[in-house]
Amino acid sequence: MSETPAFARDYTRPDLGAVRTQVNDMAQRLEAATSAEAAIEVVRAWNQVRSRVDTGFNIAEVRYHQDTSRDWAKGEKAFWDEAAPALRELDVIHARALIDSRHREAIERAFGPQIFRLKACTATTFAPEIADALAEEAKLVTRYIELTSKKECDFHGEKITMPALRGYFGVADRQTRLDAHRSRDRFLAANAAELDQIFDRLVSLRDGMGRALEMDGFTPLGYQLMTRVDYDAGDVARFRDALREQLVPACQEIVRRQAKALGIDQVMLYDEPVFDPRGNPQPTGTPREILETARGMYHDMDPRIGAFMDHMLEHDLLDVEPRDGKAPGGFCTIFADLGWPFVFAQFTGTTDDLQVVTHECGHAYQVWSARKLPLIEYHFPTYEACEVHSMGMELLTFPWMDRFFGDQAERYRHGHLALEVIHLPYITLVDHFQHRVYEQPAMTPAQRNGTWLELESQYMPWRRYGDQLPYLATGTLWQRQRHIYGLPFYYIDYALAQVCALQIHMKAERDRDLALRDYMKMCEVGGSVSFTEMLEVGGLRSPFEPEVLADVANHVRRVLLS
Repeated sequence: MSETPAFARDYTRPDLGAVRTQVNDMAQRLEAATSAEAAIEVVRAWNQVRSRVDTGFNIAEVRYHQDTSRDWAKGEKAFWDEAAPALRELDVIHARALIDSRHREAIERAFGPQIFRLKACTATTFAPEIADALAEEAKLVTRYIELTSKKECDFHGEKITMPALRGYFGVADRQTRLDAHRSRDRFLAANAAELDQIFDRLVSLRDGMGRALEMDGFTPLGYQLMTRVDYDAGDVARFRDALREQLVPACQEIVRRQAKALGIDQVMLYDEPVFDPRGNPQPTGTPREILETARGMYHDMDPRIGAFMDHMLEHDLLDVEPRDGKAPGGFCTIFADLGWPFVFAQFTGTTDDLQVVTHECGHAYQVWSARKLPLIEYHFPTYEACEVHSMGMELLTFPWMDRFFGDQAERYRHGHLALEVIHLPYITLVDHFQHRVYEQPAMTPAQRNGTWLELESQYMPWRRYGDQLPYLATGTLWQRQRHIYGLPFYYIDYALAQVCALQIHMKAERDRDLALRDYMKMCEVGGSVSFTEMLEVGGLRSPFEPEVLADVANHVRRVLLS
């Protein structure tokens, strides 16, 4: 992509003092509004201000992730990190003014009830006492990103980044896979002290913020920050229990068959991503060719999805090329003032590249579909709902995988589905681990690692590290999971969504056109409805319903084990 893409050329750092003045003025105008029409007009004006600020933040965030070593990007990142408490406070002012408005019923008729559900979560998430803690939290997360983006992993005579190692996790040669994992093991071990220090401080800060807001630690605050409006921690705990009961046994059978297929006695950590002795199939073509193939695929799926992909490619809105200094991970965001999605990722020449053009583009298509909804909160739905769109797109595109993998397409489909299924217990483990950490914030690093191993034995009883990954074997694999550091409690969302995506897969087997139509309906409602309401729009059942996981487990057994 170009050095200064079109979306970034008009970036201006906002004057937060002026923004604060505008927000306070609009709060007063909303309170004083003598008619419903006047109140609704204030809400629309407020949305324009917040859209402008959000667009600036996302441009700066993208530019920083594109090169974490660039002075300009680091300076803007530092500005936004420092601004985090003020922005949180302005969100709370907005939320409270809406909730307290005498014209609430009229506002709800104009914009729907979801905005008030979301603002009820926001209204209690800030007090001046936590401003310094928020700023420090943002800086610590930035430090974690910089640390894990370094080109300091020794691998086969060269130094590469930790994300780049993933390109070797699915190769046929078992020794190469082990070497890649050993490189990651050494990198994490070499940075263990700082990784623990960062997380120690993050946990302490977050627990303190929850208590300062008169909550029982961080967990309830974390759920409010995730805007979970139609389920709670108890529902999630019951989901975890059901997943262990219904799905983990099926996953154990998948892993036993994987060992047999690979001709090994025991699947080790470095074997887990591979389901064929030939290694995982690799997509053909350069990054640009893969993107162009994806363009053709989306045009064949539906002209509206094809038009979306045309826009993404024509405006440099997919940054997938690996570069030195580029941050790890991938994400989709939106520049709200433009109504443009943006996808950040790193192609590695592996099956992960298809995750970018399906999973991340699933996010991007959803937000593109909802970009004209009247409130910025409605562009994306809540987090778990977002992941239904991304994971659903992964499975809906299965019929077109021959364009990327040729005669290896069926190998890709089987391996991808199997990997997604056995990843579900890991996702749920991450969530349970975070609950335990924030229930006991005084845990030492050794106690946290012990907790990880204890839970790992429940959710992933097949996992083995061996003697060659000594650091990871002590229970430290969680340190590579950026969500645990930067997005606390954002992980069970993937498991909830995957259960929904597997329902889409089941539906597509019966009627592909119906599955796609229902999927597109869910994309169009964006965040204007709650998670479970969105599932109703798409003809899906809630993952919290007791029988759903049993039905999904039976589907998995039929497709992967029969």
